[in-house]
This record gives sequence, C-alpha cells and structure tokens, in this order.
Amino acid sequence: MALGTEARFTSMVLFHRYIIAVASRADDLGMAAVACLFLGCKAEEEPRRLRDMVNVYNMLDFSLQQQPDPKIHDINTIPIYEADKPVELQQQSNDNNGDKKDGLSYWECKEKMVETEQAVLRLLEFDVLVSHPHRAVVLLVDRLSISLSNRNVDKTKKKLMAESWKRLNDALFSYQALQHSTLAMAHAALRLAARTHHIQLPPRFEEGSGLTDEQISSAMTSLENASNSLKEYSLLQS
Repeated sequence: MALGTEARFTSMVLFHRYIIAVASRADDLGMAAVACLFLGCKAEEEPRRLRDMVNVYNMLDFSLQQQPDPKIHDINTIPIYEADKPVELQQQSNDNNGDKKDGLSYWECKEKMVETEQAVLRLLEFDVLVSHPHRAVVLLVDRLSISLSNRNVDKTKKKLMAESWKRLNDALFSYQALQHSTLAMAHAALRLAARTHHIQLPPRFEEGSGLTDEQISSAMTSLENASNSLKEYSLLQS
C-alpha cells in the first residue's frame, strides 16, 4: 500500500493495544487488524480508500484455527498468513434464487469494517496518539553530528539512521519491545546501530535524556530479540 514509516508504526501500535485490550475475546482479528490500519493511516494523514482495506482483509488469514509453529513462534504469537486464495467478494449478497452466497458481499464487508473501526476506537477510548521513536532518532543523530570527529559526517549519519530505523521497524512485531518509552527505544536503536557499524558515540551523549543505563540496556535487549526473531523466521521460511 506504499505507506510511510509513521503510518505503519501507528497502525501496528494500535493493533497491539487492541490485542491487549480484548485478550482472547477477539471475534475477527483480520477485520480488527485492517481497522487499525485504516485508523493509523488517517491518524498520520495518509488516508487510504476503504476499498483498499477490503482487499487487504481478503488477502490475509488470521484464522485462530491455525496453530503457531513452535519452531517459529512462541506461545504468545498470533500467526498471520497470506491466504492461498483471496475470498471472492460478491457484488450482491444473494444469488438469483434468493439464496445466500458463501462469504461476505463487498457492501457487507465494507459495512462490517466501518463497524469494527468504531468498535476499536471505543475500545481504545478514542486514543490513537502514538509517539514515534523514529522522529527521536532523527533529532538525536542531528545532535550527534555536532560531536562526531570524523570527516565523513554525512555518511556516518546515514549509516546510523538506516540501522536505527531498521531496528525500530523490527520492534513493531514485538509487544515487549513496544513497552519501552519512545526515548528509550530511540537511544537503544542508536546504540545498536553504532555497535553494528563500529562507530564510537561521544561520551556522556545520553546525559540529560532522563534515562538510566538500565532502561536503555533493557530496551536494547528487547530490540535485539525482536530482530533475532525475525531473522530466525526468515531462515525457517526459506
């Protein structure tokens, strides 16, 4: 759907919030996920057509009957699969004999999606505000560039930015990683990026952030675990 980073991040955070709120009482996770995507796009001023959301819904399989693969998922994982064959949406809900067709018609699906969006909003108490660690990383790297002593400052900034954002994007698939504060995630991602590219951060760079070393280290562990889980999943899928 060619979404920006913030729209994707907001949508996933809203979905995590929804999962925590409903626990195991969710009737249709696929519809709820797409409703969160719809809300996230609107919250970040990247609105998409409802028709597009209907298409996404019919491409995903959130069936709770499919058990997580223990080689890939832990017990708290909700597996999401791409459907083998998208459900064909009917233009009309009844056939020529007046009998009900299998599956939802387009208009039924659209109506259900709007209802689910409203239900998600009420469950989240209409709080769709999400703080973005990506923005914090941009500000930190800009501040860091003043202290960098090497000549290739622009190249170093690009490396740090790209690796930090990669770590934060991986965190979207880990509820534990998203429990940390925005600033803790940003500092943790920057530390990991610096370590990956063997870049020495200036001493006392993190002073004044209001964070302890334990908080940043804990966030680093969560981000690393999220990235490692995705790597293992990719290897097992290949």
